[in-house]
Amino acid sequence: MTTPAAAVAPPSRNADRIVSAEAAEVLARFDDPALLADGKVVVISLDAIVERFGGKWPLRSDQVHEHVDRTLERVIGRDGYFLRVSATDYLVCQPEVGRFIGQANCLRSLREVLGHFLGAAHLADGGLRQVFKLGRQGIEAHQLDARAIEIGAAQTLHGGNGGEGEAPTAGNPFAAADGRMLRVSCALEPLFELKGFGRIGMRLSRRICVHGSDEPLTQKDVANLTRTDVLRADLATIARGVDRLRSDAGRAHLPTLIVPLSYISLSGQRGREDIIRAFNDAASLVERGLICELSNIEGAPASSLQAVVGLIRPHAVFVVGRLTAPQRTSSALKEAGLHGLSFEVSSGLGEGEFLPLVAASVEAVRRVSRTVLVYGATTPREVGAIAAMGATHASVRGS
Repeated sequence: MTTPAAAVAPPSRNADRIVSAEAAEVLARFDDPALLADGKVVVISLDAIVERFGGKWPLRSDQVHEHVDRTLERVIGRDGYFLRVSATDYLVCQPEVGRFIGQANCLRSLREVLGHFLGAAHLADGGLRQVFKLGRQGIEAHQLDARAIEIGAAQTLHGGNGGEGEAPTAGNPFAAADGRMLRVSCALEPLFELKGFGRIGMRLSRRICVHGSDEPLTQKDVANLTRTDVLRADLATIARGVDRLRSDAGRAHLPTLIVPLSYISLSGQRGREDIIRAFNDAASLVERGLICELSNIEGAPASSLQAVVGLIRPHAVFVVGRLTAPQRTSSALKEAGLHGLSFEVSSGLGEGEFLPLVAASVEAVRRVSRTVLVYGATTPREVGAIAAMGATHASVRGS
């Protein structure tokens, strides 16, 4: 399918501006919220060819476009359609195939084109972007990771997962919906009951990072993960926790372990049984069982949160809720059936910042829950101060 090109400004990291009304009209076929959310609309860029050809590009552009058209028609076939939206960009949609398989088809097509004209198929690895918004005003897309696409496609073909309709596995690292490879890392922190200052178990402290750079996702990044990505992270968290327990025989018989899970994962039917099964397997490694810590609870519908708490309670010693904004704790959480509420204090705070912040947070949380768990203490003095503020439990970072 060959269509007139639209003039597009030089690609930016966030958006491509389409100024051709003719091309914008055709975009309506691609502008399906479900297809965009599923990652099935992709931009293929020919920038590598333009850069290599330099001044010869205007003379050879027609030849390149004809070759790209033939390649896409052959690889995509009847499963999709495409549109050239500029001299260097093609918009591709494959509604009938899964996200990773479709993106792998685009990657294969671009590699064939660049191999033919440049003898450098590897340059295709930076030439795909996943579209998340489009319309008359332009296209907004983000860079895709070629390795994540290949891993996701391989998992789909051989394992039935990869976000193609089957429940995600506990793979770590895993391919996220935005094309990045993410991984879960876990540290074990000692947990203290503050009334008697006794150590009662450990807390599993989780970080979700970009694989390779180990750059941790920000709180906003984590909030923007898809339900499938959150489910993968939860399964990977339990798997990593089991690995940490088994790697140290002295920790194999802990009284209990706090394991973070997401309300988002447990509120959906898909993958719920996998989480509970993995949770029960991990519980066998500690003496009393696991404490489930539910995140993403703020703003959750009360009836749905109650149902999730009721679902996991038979499998856990206690169920606590994790807060991201403890000073704004809602009284609605009183009715959720939680045994307690927890929050973490950011690292790197000086004593002049740490103690007032904890004091205000504990005061707000105690209006809703008798049991208050505070994470992030680094010294015995801080633990003592947290106890004096009225918290009931604390973990010590860096142990």
